[in-house]
Amino acid sequence: MENKGLLDNIIFEICRNQKLFCKLEKKIKKLVKHFKLDHAKSISKLIPENLVEAFCYTAPVTSLEWCTVNMTLANHRGDIQTSLNWKDKCASLRLKPDDDTSLIQSVIETNVEKVADFFNHAFVADHNRYYFNPDLPDNLTEILNRFEKLHRVQCESGCSVFPVLGRIYGTLIQNYAFCGPEFIKKVENYSKKPFKIS
Repeated sequence: MENKGLLDNIIFEICRNQKLFCKLEKKIKKLVKHFKLDHAKSISKLIPENLVEAFCYTAPVTSLEWCTVNMTLANHRGDIQTSLNWKDKCASLRLKPDDDTSLIQSVIETNVEKVADFFNHAFVADHNRYYFNPDLPDNLTEILNRFEKLHRVQCESGCSVFPVLGRIYGTLIQNYAFCGPEFIKKVENYSKKPFKIS
């Protein structure tokens, strides 16, 4: 029992310290990337979900990344319900209890690529349960518009590579393809978009 108290104190200190929490998130992300899923899960489950809520205000980007990596981990493990729980949790998080600003809205302003990554993984979570929705979330539409403008500027400067936008397009193509034959035009449009922009 004494060791449990010590472990709880260590976990609390990690979650209280922005740099340590960020390092922990990056460690789990690396484990997930290399498909060391059991190892990643064993570390992740040490952190109570409610601590992420407490961390939103001081480290919103890391909080978003924590939700994304846990959603991704659950996706890779085939744990659809946990994946959806992380997706919903992230969408419901607020910076402060008395503030209507969502975590996602806040991070869009500071690191739009992290939000795009979240939405991409959220789509994968939906696809894993065979849920394909032709209606895009407003935040994702906003992100696509920003990225397309930024990509045009990059292309004018001679750089046509934009991996985040490419990943989103690929996911949207898959999404619309499974929405049914009435969405074939959307599939074709998203398939051509990278070529139109560059």
